[in-house]
Amino acid sequence: MRKAHFAFAALVLLALTTIGFAQSGDALRYQQPPKEIIEAFDAQPLPAAILSPTKQLMALTYRRPYPTIAELSQPILRLAGARVNPNTNGPQRTANIYAITLRKIADGSETKVTVPAQANLSNIHFSPDGSHLSFLNTKTNGIELWIAETATGRSKMITGTDRLSTPRPEIPVIGCAMARPLVCTMVASLRVPAPAVPTVPDRPERPGKHGRRPRRQLLMKTCSRRRTMTLSSNTISPVSWRRSILRLAARP
Repeated sequence: MRKAHFAFAALVLLALTTIGFAQSGDALRYQQPPKEIIEAFDAQPLPAAILSPTKQLMALTYRRPYPTIAELSQPILRLAGARVNPNTNGPQRTANIYAITLRKIADGSETKVTVPAQANLSNIHFSPDGSHLSFLNTKTNGIELWIAETATGRSKMITGTDRLSTPRPEIPVIGCAMARPLVCTMVASLRVPAPAVPTVPDRPERPGKHGRRPRRQLLMKTCSRRRTMTLSSNTISPVSWRRSILRLAARP
């Protein structure tokens, strides 16, 4: 009798759920939080300030708060602790700066720097005399080097067909901006294309379900705080471990 009541309740719940999905056209779409939460997450971050060497000018950089899905879906090569995008020869995550404004310290006047369309800027540096500003623009197939005049805000790309290589974002690409000569890293012209990913496995695969083999460093780990020894998820203190060895040695 109890099973019959349970089956009837399950059928009623299933029918109500089906009717609810049929009546609601937004049931299969992403649910949106309240408007206040969306506005809080989409709030524009505060600009970052970069002071010129002469301390007479300041560059305000404006960035996007979150990376796009297209940027997160780019391929990644993990090389020596760095995540490199092979399509751009640069870091997988960029600064996402889209605008630069120059502000004079003396009177507070501002000048907007001309940036390329759909800008994704990073590595912004002043020249030693503060007359020029250099920055990188990351595109889908490479990285461009741009130079801007701080007096007018006009900028131009100077790399042309050359390809920059910036695998680590914390290392400045330009050692001394607008010094002669410019110091930057380039992609080697003799570099061969990356090897193609094989479509066939390199070894035969056995049917069935396979579990992960435990690693040796996971089977035995010494904890310095508790001074315990972990063997296959069993925690034994050093004193108990010595007693167990002595008991085994004392057996005839």
